Amino acid sequence: MIIRRCRPDETEVVADMVRALAKDSGSSIVPKVTGEQIREQTFSAKPLIWCFVAEHEAELVGTILLEPIFSTWRGQKGLYVVDLYVSAQQRGKGLGEKLIRTAASEGRVAGFEYLRLE
Repeated sequence: MIIRRCRPDETEVVADMVRALAKDSGSSIVPKVTGEQIREQTFSAKPLIWCFVAEHEAELVGTILLEPIFSTWRGQKGLYVVDLYVSAQQRGKGLGEKLIRTAASEGRVAGFEYLRLE
């Protein structure tokens, strides 16, 4: 299992995973996000979204999308977990935790002090 930053050519698959997350969680709302929007927001000069993926045997099986935020209470910048998805076949193996840990580690290197997950 490899966890790494998403590549521009993978954003359509990530958008599909966000829609699968909504379906799997029983939401009646269908996310409108497109791969192009994820690509634009992740790979711009000032990215609004961070995106990591989990790859297993050359297939994307999970993702975590995060937004940079600032806490006035903490006086620190952090990352907010917007979406966290693991395919049904890979659940129960700790992959979600690995995605969170990778995002937190990369965030710390970039100067973010905390991760927020609701």
